[in-house]
Amino acid sequence: MKIQFGGLKLKNPNKTGFDAVYDMIKNGKLQLFTYKSLKGFMITLDVSEDNSEYLTLNKSKFTKPVTSFILKFAVITPNNDERLPKYNEIKKASESKDSFYEEAKLQQHIWKSSITGGRPEICPPVANFSLFDNNNSNSLLQFLQDITKNDKKGDTKKIFDYLFDYIDKNKTSGIGIIVMPKVEMSTTFGDFIDNQEYFYKIKIDSKLKDLAQSYVAAQISRLFIDIGVIHFDLHMGNALIYLTPEKEIRCLLIDFGRASNIMNNISDDYLNFKEKQTLKDLKKEFFDSLFDIDDNDEKQKKEFILEVLNNIAFIDHEKNQEMFDYSDKDRYQMDWYNDFPKETNVPVNTFNILKNITSVEGIQGTKITPDTIKNYERQGFLIKFDREASTFFVPFSPLIETSDNEKCDNGKFKDEKGACTIMGGRKIKTYKKHKKQIKTRKIKKTKNTH
Repeated sequence: MKIQFGGLKLKNPNKTGFDAVYDMIKNGKLQLFTYKSLKGFMITLDVSEDNSEYLTLNKSKFTKPVTSFILKFAVITPNNDERLPKYNEIKKASESKDSFYEEAKLQQHIWKSSITGGRPEICPPVANFSLFDNNNSNSLLQFLQDITKNDKKGDTKKIFDYLFDYIDKNKTSGIGIIVMPKVEMSTTFGDFIDNQEYFYKIKIDSKLKDLAQSYVAAQISRLFIDIGVIHFDLHMGNALIYLTPEKEIRCLLIDFGRASNIMNNISDDYLNFKEKQTLKDLKKEFFDSLFDIDDNDEKQKKEFILEVLNNIAFIDHEKNQEMFDYSDKDRYQMDWYNDFPKETNVPVNTFNILKNITSVEGIQGTKITPDTIKNYERQGFLIKFDREASTFFVPFSPLIETSDNEKCDNGKFKDEKGACTIMGGRKIKTYKKHKKQIKTRKIKKTKNTH
């Protein structure tokens, strides 16, 4: 089983829109990963190295073909959080094009920020982000229904049947897809701690569980004090525990649909401008203190990491209680932190991991610089979120070549019916046409959540 690491670089930048993913689906295998997320359906896509359209990092260069992906499907509606029919008794809700775009944009920002200077990633990168209007969503889903009709379990086709039925009946809706590399040899934090005895033939004992908790806590802490993001959906299913090629435990965070970027100074569903300013000051205080603590002072390390985690847990509890009005006043997304082993060596180990992965001398780094990333974005190898969400709407139909002499008066190329298209360039291809702001309380620093 191949292990996927690092970011994703498009092999052929001329394959714009959904082209590269479409080509992989035709030559790959789709399987259901999970449908239990409120706003998405996760489908795996496995392809051979020859049919892969993306490369991942091998040390400092993108040279290794990626053969396993996660495709996150979401129903796109005019308004965010519209209620959808239940799927297998699981509550489902929609995304707006802007909310889904912001999720993909933030995930890519976190990935890019976390790997610079030779540091390990906090989350998987985004390989592709595409939106489909109602007509193109119908065509896409019919294609996916057909390609999965021989699925032995039938689970994958049922997802596409559910999506097609909704899209077909609701003409203002569409489909959005985020494509990212699958984290191989992984499981959720919850399954690792509660439901498994072995992890890829490695026996899970208390020491290994403590190490997993240390890595999860370190990544959550780094997300806040290094990147300036609070997740707000950090239940035990949104942290993945995985094995490195050296059989070492590591962690990645996923699903940033509710996350808040405190650095952008823009009020969102969770935090207003004034609250973000307060948290920015706290972020800076924590970040500066991280490198001032004596490496031999375990008491200070423990106090530091617990203060960081207590603040994150407090904010998570306060805001999720306001947003969702839980019947249980003690419930929040990060409530697994209630059982975090605070009186053991886990907080000290968490501090050591946090300092290691936050510094520019971090472990197993990629040695990628911000300038390298910008160059790849300019050249079209890495996805670039520098325009409005609506520009990510793409047609679905298979590409059809046009001849060089079929031009419109403006120099653009005509489609196969002789109609002018907005697409142009050296290798020209064209598609067939288808028709609360909430009230918030002031956030205060706290030494203890409970």
